[in-house]
Amino acid sequence: MKKNLFILLMVTGVGLLGSCKKENSTKSQSTGGLKVKTYTENIVSSSLGNLISTYNLGYDDSDRIISVTSATSAGDKFLFSYPSAGKYSVDIYNGNVLSIHSDAYTNIAGFIDSTFQYNNSRDFSSEK
Repeated sequence: MKKNLFILLMVTGVGLLGSCKKENSTKSQSTGGLKVKTYTENIVSSSLGNLISTYNLGYDDSDRIISVTSATSAGDKFLFSYPSAGKYSVDIYNGNVLSIHSDAYTNIAGFIDSTFQYNNSRDFSSEK
């Protein structure tokens, strides 16, 4: 249950982080100093207790997130890839073991249109 909550929170957090975009017409060529490089989550729960996790973020040359890695447990990470203009993939690792793979397909407006996901227990789902 704890691990599922962790995965759900991370996917939601990364999805929100990746979907937010700020329009800035005076954007400089080098945005290296403006990117989130590390963030910390502090979860306070009466049933789970307090959970504090710190993550390091990596970006590609197009300023897209390519990795979110736990600072305390390097084997826990999210790896993003962008194989085509209308698709991106996320691989979620727990203890360096792939636990979830997800493909998201976007429409012409850039919004997620459909997804396909499978996990290491051979369960899969799709959404439209």
